[in-house]
Amino acid sequence: MLAVDATNQEAIDGLARIYELNPWGLSDASLQIVQERPRYWPLCLLAQVINDEIEASEDLRRRDRFAEPSGSEPVSLNDLEAWSLARLEEVKNLISQLDALWNSGHPPGKPVVGDVEEIIFFARRVGEFYHRAAEWSQMVRGTPVDPIATDFTRELASYADVITGGVKRFVHDSQQQIEDALRCHQPDETWVFKARLALESANVEDRVTLAANRLAEALRRRGEGEEWVTRHLARTGRLDQLRAMSPREFEQLIALLFRRMEYAVEITTASVDKGVDLFIERDGRTAIVQCKRYQGSVSQPVVRDFYGTMIHNRVHQGYIVTTGTFSLPAQNWARGKQIHLVDGAQLMDWIESFLTSTGETTIKA
Repeated sequence: MLAVDATNQEAIDGLARIYELNPWGLSDASLQIVQERPRYWPLCLLAQVINDEIEASEDLRRRDRFAEPSGSEPVSLNDLEAWSLARLEEVKNLISQLDALWNSGHPPGKPVVGDVEEIIFFARRVGEFYHRAAEWSQMVRGTPVDPIATDFTRELASYADVITGGVKRFVHDSQQQIEDALRCHQPDETWVFKARLALESANVEDRVTLAANRLAEALRRRGEGEEWVTRHLARTGRLDQLRAMSPREFEQLIALLFRRMEYAVEITTASVDKGVDLFIERDGRTAIVQCKRYQGSVSQPVVRDFYGTMIHNRVHQGYIVTTGTFSLPAQNWARGKQIHLVDGAQLMDWIESFLTSTGETTIKA
């Protein structure tokens, strides 16, 4: 038999006393309600334990921000519809299950009753749904998608607010009801609380539908732009014809070529480009692109300034794509840095690969 010294025995006895007083592992606020049984204590306890579960879930989410990224698999535009429908089914099932749980434990119009253990168990089940909804939202927000779909996925992730927002409103409304009752009613008066959990999804559904419509319109416009660029390229055989493009047309061309290389591409607006024409992302790594319709050579100062832009945007890789060439000092300065210099000859190779491809990715950066 193992010997237990006096210090260890005191620690064991202390833990036993704590367990005897608080076998449920409640917070101090919840335990005080159990011990003192104030007026309206069942609703007080239900709201407080749910609030404790919300705070515990928020603590976990804050810690997760400093953990390693989850590494969610990127979702292509071709797979986005199936992926989003699967995510919608998941969150709607959570909403349905929580609604069924709530109505089984607290039917509409009925007061909160039950013994301590029943209330604690029920409150923690509700807290579990809160945590699962918050995790679902983080997963949706953290899944890499084409930049054109970020608005849609952001609205999709807000579907979790039906649960998280509903649970938070219940806690707030319950605590407000208790404060009003304690202030306005005498101890001998009967006061019935209605524990209503409102899981309202109509507004969220409308927002998701609008975001889906905006995405469909953006994809239609992109498709028309790419179709125009493809037709234009079919008639373009020389670099001087590329130089005749407008700046926006040339950026659309380079964006199309990078998309064919399986990059997600975002074209910046003219008012905020600040030396960046495109942001591109693949395999979780972001790079920037500058498009130059040059007749002559891109000089060393241009390349040097572009490197400063890379540092400012905190990216480790960049592309300068030109219809011209790069001066020897520019090439020497870029050597050993993650700056890819794509001159007119290489650009024409990319275009040739694009025009002769059959849907497969055949362009190599």
